[in-house]
Amino acid sequence: YVTFITESYGAGLSLGKAIDEYSYMTFKYDFSNIKTSKVNPLNVSPFLYNGTNVSSSISPMYVIDKRDSKRKPTEGYNIRTGGEFAGLGGDKYYKLSLQTGYYYPFTSKIIGHLMGTAGYGNSYGGDVLKSYARYIGNGRLLRGYRYDDLGPKDSAGGVVGGNSELYFNFEVHYVYNDMLRPYIFYDRGNVYGSGFNLRGTNKTMSLTEMRQSYGIGLLVDTPIGPVNVNYGIKISPLPGERGGQFNFGLGGLF
Repeated sequence: YVTFITESYGAGLSLGKAIDEYSYMTFKYDFSNIKTSKVNPLNVSPFLYNGTNVSSSISPMYVIDKRDSKRKPTEGYNIRTGGEFAGLGGDKYYKLSLQTGYYYPFTSKIIGHLMGTAGYGNSYGGDVLKSYARYIGNGRLLRGYRYDDLGPKDSAGGVVGGNSELYFNFEVHYVYNDMLRPYIFYDRGNVYGSGFNLRGTNKTMSLTEMRQSYGIGLLVDTPIGPVNVNYGIKISPLPGERGGQFNFGLGGLF
């Protein structure tokens, strides 16, 4: 495992504007100062090292949401596309993302949910895409995997992240009542980029070089929002990987 310490501070401002009944735009400004320390010399790389990084970025986002409910959807779709552009001071990089979800009621009690996520990021002006700005992995979108199971690794086997990601998720929900919604799922995706060890991934985004998992979960509607508990099982785990794991969080998938 790669271990290190980060200390950070920052500030942000977000503004939003409704376009019509089903769509809106947001603009966010973020400033952050991130100090990284105690990186093992064996794990030092151009994007992970002991030092301080400053980021000043703007993030526009456009959202279309035609689901019948934001909290407990049963039909409809939503699309979210946006980016982050840093370079107003400090590191220079950009990140682009697209996420879409579709709900279909097979019956009044059985709901299908299909979701896709894609992201790409890179640096410019001679900078290197630093560790905090890279796609390091997403255990929430590929359940059953730790964040350090995905993407390129360094010579010591530590995760280094990548500059692109691609995920597909399929769920079937059973609406037991207004509070409980058990479901089954199948996930497919990966993190892509350069690294010493590309076992289980690829340098560029690929529909064939993807990790997979399946499992069961439960959504519980609470006063603070949906609570999501699930267990994901890896399909074809690599040597040394655990076969699966529990995940717990607030909210369902997009």
